[in-house]
Amino acid sequence: MRPFPHPRILAAGLGLAALVLPAVGQAQSLVAIRSHIASENPGCEVARLEEAYRGALPGAAGHVVIAVYTVEGCGGGNNWVRQLGVFSEEGGRVVEYVQPDPPTFVVEEARVNNTVIEVNGLGYAATDGRCCPSVRSSTRLRVEGRRVVAAN
Repeated sequence: MRPFPHPRILAAGLGLAALVLPAVGQAQSLVAIRSHIASENPGCEVARLEEAYRGALPGAAGHVVIAVYTVEGCGGGNNWVRQLGVFSEEGGRVVEYVQPDPPTFVVEEARVNNTVIEVNGLGYAATDGRCCPSVRSSTRLRVEGRRVVAAN
């Protein structure tokens, strides 16, 4: 009689775990990032948190997560902003990289191209309502230590 689990079943289970566990870790990390954003913006709701990039990035202290998210309803109003954040984990806590000059437009997407974070979105024309920015906007950023700065 063979000990349970059968070696083939054990191998299949380990293979399945390898496929599933990274996704679970990723979800937990986004939960931690959402919690961090909420703690930095009391009285606001964090919505549409989307991971744009996860991994090593030249200039960063380690692996980072680049996320695009909306902060809305602050103080009970209907105000909102869609922005970009660069996050890492240090000592079991989320650290958000400082952005001295964040994008001044509504961020729609961010992607990494070599060493640069390309950010695209919409800005406001003089006649746009708060709901409806219409001017295509973009910027290029890079990471320098724990700061997000303009890329030249």
